[in-house]
Amino acid sequence: MQLSEYRTKVRRRAGISVSDDLLTDEINSALTEIAAERTWPWLELSITIDLTGAGDGTIGSGTIGSGTIGDPMSDGNLDAWLLPTDWRQVRSVLHNDTTVPHIDPHDADMVRYDRGWYVEAGNNSIVFVNGDSLEGPAGVRYVAHENTLSADGDTPKLPVEWDDLVVLMASANVLEGRHEEPARAEGYRRRAARLRKRMILRGDPAQSGPRTNRVFDGVPF
Repeated sequence: MQLSEYRTKVRRRAGISVSDDLLTDEINSALTEIAAERTWPWLELSITIDLTGAGDGTIGSGTIGSGTIGDPMSDGNLDAWLLPTDWRQVRSVLHNDTTVPHIDPHDADMVRYDRGWYVEAGNNSIVFVNGDSLEGPAGVRYVAHENTLSADGDTPKLPVEWDDLVVLMASANVLEGRHEEPARAEGYRRRAARLRKRMILRGDPAQSGPRTNRVFDGVPF
């Protein structure tokens, strides 16, 4: 559903006069709250990076970006590429059908790794160590942020089947913010809670319980 359609439905459901800006804020708030609840399947994305193997410590090339990164190994044997603007956490990297290990850039003995990767969060980049041994395409699986809607035609990553959930949550927020009809706002909250339970049950079976997969956001753990 487009942002303009969300606003129309929320305004109609809330039944009170509110500005487009307020409606947009409440819709984005609902989308962000849903996205933060767990790692939903529609937020797990992937990209392919064509590694140069140059190992020169620069970020990307031409159309991707430019800049430099810190070199914890002090040997310049790095390749770094900008991550997508919507990235939140990198989940895994695959090169030549083999998983590339995540490494800790603060490890004093990092030289023992023949290859690996880590995230340089300050530069929004993924860094490949010992880039000379990593050439060709590498697949990067990552967890994305939900889209922030601003233009009328903007749409979220959220599947369309859950549009009503956003409308219910945003409508409840609008009513509560204006201190109007608290009973109706609470009714919307209860209906939204039921939809969220259905969302969990209808998603990936692994979503029905806490995630145990490790994800990496540049902070070693």
